Amino acid sequence: MDDAISSQKMVQVVEGSSDMSVKEYNAILTAAEKDSGFLQRVQDKLQKAGPAQQ
Repeated sequence: MDDAISSQKMVQVVEGSSDMSVKEYNAILTAAEKDSGFLQRVQDKLQKAGPAQQ
């Protein structure tokens, strides 16, 4: 799956979520791109959370 399709699907998931806004998602993504330690913590939490519910 290419990056454009992956990004589009993530936006759809976030927009459909009552737990996180697109603005919050973008803030987390920006922070993770700038801080590898933060990125690792986010990845660890995502792995512990398991597959996303749709």
